[in-house]
Amino acid sequence: MLDNYEIFLFHREVKGLIADYNKCKDLAIKNELYYQIILLKKALKYKRNKVPR
Repeated sequence: MLDNYEIFLFHREVKGLIADYNKCKDLAIKNELYYQIILLKKALKYKRNKVPR
C-alpha cells in the first residue's frame, strides 16, 4: 500500500516525466518516458481502487 507521501512523490514524478516527454525529440527516449508515465499512473490507479476497509 502507498501512503500519502508516496502518492505525492508518484504524482510529482509523473508531472516531471510529462514535462520531459513534451520537450523530448528522440523517439526512443520519448517511448521510454511514455511507458514510465503509464506505469506510474497504473500504480496510482491501483492504489485508489485498493482502499482499506
